[in-house]
Amino acid sequence: MLDRHWRIAQAIVAAVLVVTALPHNQSAAAEPSSPAEPQAEFEERSRKAELLASDRWRRAVFELDEWLAVQPVYTSGQVVGMKADLARRIKAMSSYELDYLLDNLEFKLRLLDTLEATEG
Repeated sequence: MLDRHWRIAQAIVAAVLVVTALPHNQSAAAEPSSPAEPQAEFEERSRKAELLASDRWRRAVFELDEWLAVQPVYTSGQVVGMKADLARRIKAMSSYELDYLLDNLEFKLRLLDTLEATEG
């Protein structure tokens, strides 16, 4: 039973990492085609910064770190690598992709809490 729960948890973490691989908006890298685009880019950067500074984001990252610290599936080296990869992917995401990631991460962390509760 415990092995089954950890396989599910491993799949959840893998899914979180896959979600972070969503392609980011390629048009943002293009030359601005109108005077409104610089304002839109500023608003995008501001929205992303706001998400990353939010209590919601900090809570999700804390909970993920807590789970990664106690899970027996990945080695500490693999965890370090996953965190570095996640940070790299987050840096490339748009604010909307980041918001989507946060929604999914919160859902999956709640699922992990449920799995842990059924083990005890």
